[in-house]
This record gives sequence, structure tokens and C-alpha cells, in this order.
Amino acid sequence: MWIIALVLLGAILHYLLQASTKSGSDGSQGENPLDILKKRCAGGELDKEEFDRMKKELES
Repeated sequence: MWIIALVLLGAILHYLLQASTKSGSDGSQGENPLDILKKRCAGGELDKEEFDRMKKELES
């Protein structure tokens, strides 16, 4: 019974640690701002004009 509880606890801890390291603070670990901007545009959050304006700001 103890072995099952320890394995279960280990699996839960493993899952929690993986989830916290993957998500980072904003869910974009390892992505640069331009990649995030492209994803937002592709997802429909930004229109073409907003994308171009923000991209220009990032490049300056």
C-alpha cells in the first residue's frame, strides 16, 4: 500500500514540476517577443495594422 502511495506522490510531483517549468511566468518560455506577436496575430487577437505597428515598435 505504501509503495502505491509513494509512486502516486512521485507522479504528482513530477507532473507539477513539469507543468511549472514549461509554463514559465506567462506561458511563453523560450519565445521571443516577435514569435509571441506572430502567434497573437495568427490566433486573431491582432489585425494586420496592429501587428505591423507592434512589429515596428519591437524592431526600433
